[in-house]
Amino acid sequence: MLECFDWQKKSTYKNSNADETVDYVLRNTRVSRYCIIDDYVSDDFKFNGELGPMKQLWIRSYGHWVTCDNLMNFDCCYILIERSRLSISDLSSFLRHWRAGGSTCLEWLQLNFEKHTFQKWFDEDLKVLLTDEERECFAALLMDGNLYFMVATVSNAWTV
Repeated sequence: MLECFDWQKKSTYKNSNADETVDYVLRNTRVSRYCIIDDYVSDDFKFNGELGPMKQLWIRSYGHWVTCDNLMNFDCCYILIERSRLSISDLSSFLRHWRAGGSTCLEWLQLNFEKHTFQKWFDEDLKVLLTDEERECFAALLMDGNLYFMVATVSNAWTV
C-alpha cells in the first residue's frame, strides 16, 4: 500500500476525460497516510464510491462535487475540501451524523465554501458547548514564498 498520493494535474485547459481520470484515481488509489486531489472536474462530476481508510484527504481547488453522502463514506481522520458547495441542510445532516457516532475516524474537517453559500446561521439545531478539553493544533502558512509552521494549544474551546 502506498503511504502518500498527490494528484495535481491542473491543466490550464478543460480536459475532456478529467472526470473519468479523477473517478479512477478516487476508486483505485489505496494510501495509508494522505491523498491530495487537485485537478479540474466538470460541474456535473459525481463520485459515489468509498474512500479510505487514510489519515488525511485534501481535495483542493475543485471540491464542488463532494456531497453529504461522500463525507459520510470517506474514512479519513483529517479532511480538507476547497470550494465546497454543500448546502446548509447537507452540513447540518453531516454534523448530526458525526455527533451521533458516524465517521468515527474523523477528527478534523475543514470546508472552504464558494462565496455566498451561507446566507444564514446553520447551527440553530446544534448544541454548542464550552469544553475543558485541551488540544494541540498544527498549521502551516505559506506567505511571501516562506513556509511558517505554528503550534497552538487550544483549551476551553467551543465545540459542537
